[in-house]
Amino acid sequence: MGGKYRVLLMRDDDHVRRFRVNPLWFWLILATILTLAMVAAGGAYGAYTLWDKNQKMAQERAGMEKQLKDAEGALESCRNEKKFSPSINPVDQKLLIESINKKKQEPKASIDLVKIMGQVDLEQVAIRNLNFKQVEGSGLRFTFDLDNEKSKKALSGAAEIYLITTDGQSFGADVEKEKLRFNIQRYKTIDITFPLPEGIGMEKLFGLRLVIGLSSGSQVFAKTFQLSEITPKE
Repeated sequence: MGGKYRVLLMRDDDHVRRFRVNPLWFWLILATILTLAMVAAGGAYGAYTLWDKNQKMAQERAGMEKQLKDAEGALESCRNEKKFSPSINPVDQKLLIESINKKKQEPKASIDLVKIMGQVDLEQVAIRNLNFKQVEGSGLRFTFDLDNEKSKKALSGAAEIYLITTDGQSFGADVEKEKLRFNIQRYKTIDITFPLPEGIGMEKLFGLRLVIGLSSGSQVFAKTFQLSEITPKE
């Protein structure tokens, strides 16, 4: 370490220049460069930390402003209720508010697509000649042929009829259960008439769901037919 470092500077258009540097100055320059690099890195990290903190504070402020606006809206609603309902006594007013809040909290009924559109066919019965139409008044008539040609023994059980609306609701047909029971060796025609569900018009009907179950409790057939498929064309 007692000697000096020799530094050569060379250019294509100039002669070579030689310098002799004391090792102490060389290490001082290197240490200075490293120190400046570390200071720059620390400054960048500090700037990022401050920016991130400001972002979080801005988000918290936005959340608090939203809560404040919601609270002001609720307060204004309460003031309006008191302004326009002076004749309601405190007890009735409390019951009314509780009823409104309960309705707001009631979840919307979900639609079970499997229940209204799922298909089952164990190939024990055959369904043919389905016919659906509106009869005089608000009545509906549905006929179909049921046979067990795919089975070697007599079958007994009952059919279930459901009306499916365009918004996914299901209404069981108002039919005497006896008319839907069967005990067949080969073949039977089921012919039933039933009213439209209360408050439901023909324009709200989408399809008819037919379910066939055996006396043993097993379901051997289930399918939803679109009304346009089983309604005779005029």
